[in-house]
Amino acid sequence: MRMKRIFLTGGSGFLGWHVIRALSNRYELWCAHHASPLPEDDNIREIPVDLFSTGAIKKTIQSIEPDIVIHAAALSQTALCEGKPDIARKINVNATQELLEGLSPRTTRVIYISTDLVFDGLKGFYRETDKPNPTMVYSRTKLEAETLIESWGGNYAILRLALMYGKGSPGHDSFLSWLEKGIARGEAVLFTDEYRTPLYVRDAAGAISRLVDSDFSGVMHLGGGARCSRYEFGVEFARQKGYSPNVINGKSLKDAPMNMIRPPDVSLDSSLAKKVLGIIPCSWEQGIADYLGDSS
Repeated sequence: MRMKRIFLTGGSGFLGWHVIRALSNRYELWCAHHASPLPEDDNIREIPVDLFSTGAIKKTIQSIEPDIVIHAAALSQTALCEGKPDIARKINVNATQELLEGLSPRTTRVIYISTDLVFDGLKGFYRETDKPNPTMVYSRTKLEAETLIESWGGNYAILRLALMYGKGSPGHDSFLSWLEKGIARGEAVLFTDEYRTPLYVRDAAGAISRLVDSDFSGVMHLGGGARCSRYEFGVEFARQKGYSPNVINGKSLKDAPMNMIRPPDVSLDSSLAKKVLGIIPCSWEQGIADYLGDSS
């Protein structure tokens, strides 16, 4: 019996980099990427794909005939999406539609990576049964793509992930690398009233690996072990790095000039993921310690 064939989009991205490490020794893994390099791994097959090129993803997917597709590629920079909504739609929505057109609903399973930002943040601890209400171009395009997946007619799982942190890939900075640079410049500004359930990227990759092996179908949320504000996260990171908490400048959402509405609390309830996948995401304090230990 041949190994399951998996096609991963966004293989050189922050999450994709870690997904490759979690899957490459157990599956025939085909990885799509654009400009950034992939990890050096003899077990992966590299496929350059430009999602902005019409038809490119459909042609690629038809040539591979995968058993499972993990669609992690997206234009995720919220400010860029606000400024260039046409590009955001092309990459996040149109490319997803083309990908689905190249697949057989009868033979392929799709795992779509979505975001906690599909919610308006007015209540927090969102469950899968809560109705999304996105407030930004990025999150609206991600929800549109979710709708395409749900109406596709095949076997699918939509995994909404919280704000991720951890070691970045060579072509993509992570939240923590951005935070380290901000601290070094004395410009680390974080919101005191924007709440998430920060998710260590290794936990995210591990959950995707388990989702590949499961028969779960539908929508699933995955956040870290606890809720906190971005400011609280930054203060803890500074403390574990040996800095004074004063290096983190707290600011309120209402005092920050922005061209978008940022949801104040998109913390996720991960009860379903814990039950189905049998995982216990680490706390953000533990994740920071692990990151710093791995980076030393």
